[in-house]
Amino acid sequence: MIGASASVSGTMAAAIRFAFVKGSFLSFNRGDANAAAKVPALSFARALRNPRVLAFLVVWFGVNLIFGIGLLAIGADGASVAWQAHIGGFFAGLVLFSLFDPVSRQHGDAAGAV
Repeated sequence: MIGASASVSGTMAAAIRFAFVKGSFLSFNRGDANAAAKVPALSFARALRNPRVLAFLVVWFGVNLIFGIGLLAIGADGASVAWQAHIGGFFAGLVLFSLFDPVSRQHGDAAGAV
């Protein structure tokens, strides 16, 4: 099962690879836009060691688990959330982001976390 929500989940996962990097577009202390566009994303291994990324992962999976087992429902009666697609899209975005990152990772692991 895949759809728009799986794509959004994948995009969210990909974003956490660069959202917590100092100087990136989403960081609190970025410089100009040209410099921010050249900041490489965290490597997969380094992202999994970042406490803010890990906190985001716990919250995201917790929310999807709550919706997945039906403790909280949104929308029409009897409609279910395709939580399997959300998780699949999320893993795909997290793991495959490096294939689509346009910024060279020559200095990628030297980028600091915010």
